[in-house]
Amino acid sequence: MRKILLLSLIALSLLVSCRPQSDVSTDYDTPETWAELFDIFWEKMSSNYIFWNLDYDEGAGWDDVYDKYHPLFAELGDIDEEDSNEAFSYFFDITKPLSDGHYVLDISVGSSYFRSYPSYYRQLSAMGFSDDDILALFLSYDGTSYTSIADDKYESFYNLSAENQSYILSNLTSEPGYSVTQYGRPSVSDPLTRVSLEYKDDAEVPFNKLEYIYYYANENMYDLETLGVSADNIVYLGLSEFEFYYYGTYYSSNNLNSFLKDYHTALEGASAVIIDLRGNPGGYLTDLQELWSAFTDGHDVHFADSRRKDGDNRLDYGVWLSIEVEDEGYDFDSSIPIAVLVNSFSASCSEMTLMFFKALCDDYGFNVRVIGETTAGANGALVNYPYSEQYYNAGTTEIQPYITTMYTPYTQTRYKDGTFYEGTGITPDEVVEFDYESFISGDDAKLERALEWIREQL
Repeated sequence: MRKILLLSLIALSLLVSCRPQSDVSTDYDTPETWAELFDIFWEKMSSNYIFWNLDYDEGAGWDDVYDKYHPLFAELGDIDEEDSNEAFSYFFDITKPLSDGHYVLDISVGSSYFRSYPSYYRQLSAMGFSDDDILALFLSYDGTSYTSIADDKYESFYNLSAENQSYILSNLTSEPGYSVTQYGRPSVSDPLTRVSLEYKDDAEVPFNKLEYIYYYANENMYDLETLGVSADNIVYLGLSEFEFYYYGTYYSSNNLNSFLKDYHTALEGASAVIIDLRGNPGGYLTDLQELWSAFTDGHDVHFADSRRKDGDNRLDYGVWLSIEVEDEGYDFDSSIPIAVLVNSFSASCSEMTLMFFKALCDDYGFNVRVIGETTAGANGALVNYPYSEQYYNAGTTEIQPYITTMYTPYTQTRYKDGTFYEGTGITPDEVVEFDYESFISGDDAKLERALEWIREQL
């Protein structure tokens, strides 16, 4: 069986550690006081969090956090809803500087909820929001969503989420002249729907619009894979998530095969390629092999390294293993322009994709241009609890009944040259800022700049 991702040993283990920590995966009584809840949280972070090399003075400062906050939580006494906002504000201060781009902390006491999301904190801070404003937003969480996110105060942040594949597809097809043919309806047995949008014979085809589009959606019409080709053979691939593994496992593989066949056929005649990852939060790492092996052109491409914890101590790290996309025999001319579009919500597998194309450019001279905004900075791999802490000495956990989720990866990832992008994101080659009003009116500045750059190359 061919390997999806090639992992090879490339470094010796780092054996630096802090003081030993107890195993708190399940070994704790239900906390009754805020101090007890904090103590368990602090211990679990000590053993489960994997980015101490980037945070809190390489983990040493985590002891100072305990010395400062344990007395403050102790003053609050028993856990009750009356003191919850003050306790939540302490958790906010503790977690807001974390580099982990995936990190989420969910806490609920009675009808009071709190969700800390350091990645959102960084975005909101960069937009000029104060800590008080951001805390107020995080306190507005109702167990499902931030209820205040649509308020006028947060509208500018809320608008950023519009730049995703659903809106982009609407913009691409907003010009008059399209005829629509739909192949089937989604169902449990046949969840992927292919919709063909083609220009009518008498319609003028603008250069910056697609001559035809296929898009594939799951049964909820949520996850979109958009594939289109312009009149002069510029291939457009838009991905809302990386979810092929999900389709291939739970649904008929014929749907995935249909998409991949159309995808490879389009690339065979491509004059240029646009890969649109705006708003793509990531997904399954296996998709990278399925998609990007089409570009390897005879090379096994090493683009990143990954490591796990090998003990409960903060800096108990294992060896670095290489992450590669293996060559599968597809031919692709390295001189063909490739534009990759990203924004601040491009995360995880989207950023791994950027590392892959960056490696193609750095090592093999491919003609790649990344356009958009700095990405989210979330590069670790995740596995659902309780498997993280029980089997990997790191990752997602909980402290029931109050902390329902501490969502954090069990691996670190870095670019192949040793650069960490966790918490900082990847800066594009060319920055094109998002303008909400222009975008919803159909003026897609990032896509237009990509087409303009491609024209300069052809």
